[in-house]
Amino acid sequence: MIFLESILPQLYKHFKENPKSLLARIYGVYSVSMKGQASVNLILMGNTLKFKSKDDIFRIYDIKGSRVAREVKTKAAKPTTTLKDINFFKN
Repeated sequence: MIFLESILPQLYKHFKENPKSLLARIYGVYSVSMKGQASVNLILMGNTLKFKSKDDIFRIYDIKGSRVAREVKTKAAKPTTTLKDINFFKN
């Protein structure tokens, strides 16, 4: 959260200067607390997949910056299968 707050001005400038950027736009950051549970931080992000045709898609990755449970074990049957971090590093 602290890091995100520190880059918000640069992020805003980036989107103003690059309206077709494929970086996900952040619409909100929330902290959810429930009695007896640890707080969880959530980020609401826009979908960046704005293709006119599925034929334009070669691969899709959901990159979180972690290697923990971040691999799709099955072979990607079609280009629209969302792969994860480890799949990205293997290519």
